Amino acid sequence: MSRPVTYLLYCPDDSAAAHAVKQGLQRFSRSFWQQDAIDVRVDPALAINDTEPKVILVVSAASAASPQFDREVAAWVEANGTDGVLLVVLADDQFRWGDPESASFAYVPDSVRSGLSDEPRHLQISPGRLESELTLRDGDFRDQIAQLVASVRGVPKDEVDGEDIRQQRRRNQLAFSALGAVIALLTAAGALVLVARNQQQAADEQEIRAQEATEEAQAQTRLTASADLAATVLANAPKL
Repeated sequence: MSRPVTYLLYCPDDSAAAHAVKQGLQRFSRSFWQQDAIDVRVDPALAINDTEPKVILVVSAASAASPQFDREVAAWVEANGTDGVLLVVLADDQFRWGDPESASFAYVPDSVRSGLSDEPRHLQISPGRLESELTLRDGDFRDQIAQLVASVRGVPKDEVDGEDIRQQRRRNQLAFSALGAVIALLTAAGALVLVARNQQQAADEQEIRAQEATEEAQAQTRLTASADLAATVLANAPKL
C-alpha cells in the first residue's frame, strides 16, 4: 500500500515549525516497518503527476512579508487549485477565517483567500511554543497533527486516532518481544559460558590429578630403584 503524499510550503523563517509539522506527519500512526507514515515533499513541482494533491501552507507574519513565498503559493494555486490547501497558522491571536479584523487571517496569501469560499482545515501554533521542540509527546500538538493526517488521507479523525493507537500497541508488542528474545539469548549465552567454564575447570583438575599421578609414579620408581641398588651393594659387599 502506497503512502499518502502531501506537499509543504513555508518561508525560511518558519523552518522550525515546518520541521515539527513534517516530523509529526511522518511519525503519526507509523508502522514499525515504515520509514515514514506520510510522504512529505517540499518541491511543489512534483505535484504535476498527482491526483488531487494536498499542500500544507505554513503562514505567519514572516511569510506574509515574503514575496517569494507568495509567488510559490500563487504558482501552486494556478497549477492545482485550492481544494487541497491546508494551513498551519503561526500566530498568538485567534485565527478567524474571513474576518478582516483577524490579524492572522491576513497572513494567508491573496491567491488562497480569493480561491476559497469555505474555511480550510488548519492548525494554529503560538510562536512561543516553538522555543522548545514540538513533538508528538505534546498532547495538544499530537491532536492537531491527527487532524492534518485525517485531512491528508481523506478519512475521519477518529479513524487515524484508532490506527495510531493500534500501531503503538504493535510497536510495544514487538519491542517487548524483541526484549524477551534478547534476554533469552543472554540467558542462553550465560548458561553456555558457565558450562564451558565448568568443563574447563574439570579438565584442569583432571590434568592436575594426572600430573600428580605421574610424579607419584616417578617417585615410586626412583624409590624402588634406590632400594634395589642398596640391596645389590649389600649383597656384593665383602664379608668380614
